[in-house]
Amino acid sequence: MSRAAKAEEPKPRTYIKRIEVDITEDEARQRGEELARIVKDIERVEAEKKASNADLKKRIDALDARKAELAEVIRTGREDREVEVFNARNESRCLIETCRADDGEIIESRPMTATERQLKMFPDTMPDSADELVDSAIDHLNEEARDDEEPADGDAVELSNPRTGKKARVSGARFKKAARR
Repeated sequence: MSRAAKAEEPKPRTYIKRIEVDITEDEARQRGEELARIVKDIERVEAEKKASNADLKKRIDALDARKAELAEVIRTGREDREVEVFNARNESRCLIETCRADDGEIIESRPMTATERQLKMFPDTMPDSADELVDSAIDHLNEEARDDEEPADGDAVELSNPRTGKKARVSGARFKKAARR
């Protein structure tokens, strides 16, 4: 074949095909840096997925709980609500009954305690609690002590109610006199 014949031969048509080739050291370094970035990205996305899954689980659990509540309300035709109530004494049965304020319905009852079974002879003048009784005594001592001199440290008696913070400081003689009454 002559040179002229070779020159006239058509050029082969080229196309792209993926094949395995050797990479340079610079390309290996670049691929290593890219791999490190990809590993970090995967870790970040997995952490986001875990947080998102936990958040979604909480939301689903809350919805499931509300669904169960509503199903129970529909099944029974009843639900819990905050309602204004009062306690009433049932002396004949020795019970304290909790009643609805709107219609008087008794919603629960319990036996009276020993203290509740004791009737007050003077309900308007008797304190409702031990705190009120102690505070009343402290007020009385403070009123009487206003006219007295400040007690000497060795002679002082101090009464206090830690729950209410009320205090009285009186002389020992004044305290003994008040205690005898």
